[in-house]
Amino acid sequence: MTTIKVVDIRVGDTIRTSTTIDGIKTTKELRVSKVGDLGAVASFETEEFGEVFLSWVSDVELVDRPAPKLPTKPGRLIYVEEFDGNVLTPPILAFLDIFGFWQGERRFPGGPDHARSRLITKWSPATVTKATP
Repeated sequence: MTTIKVVDIRVGDTIRTSTTIDGIKTTKELRVSKVGDLGAVASFETEEFGEVFLSWVSDVELVDRPAPKLPTKPGRLIYVEEFDGNVLTPPILAFLDIFGFWQGERRFPGGPDHARSRLITKWSPATVTKATP
């Protein structure tokens, strides 16, 4: 699990918070459904515990962050930043072929030069710009 700042929490994240009061430590795992700003504290709407308040400077454990939905139109370009849990440095430029596979500019970890969408766990859009002579 990764430790993140409260300010980096997004809707859809599953986070774990811990609080110690009078020597007793409690831990909660929460799925965030809404993020609010109340000045010095952040509010989070959760299915399990309703509204939860945390200081903006607190750290929490990120248990899960769902990957954003990938484009579905053939020809779209993306940078694959994480593949099957492996961070790619530098990212792999890939395009969606007509069969639904992401074709990479180089091989993905494990050998294939194409990938199924479910193995792409972090990505960002890529753009094509016209080269000027």
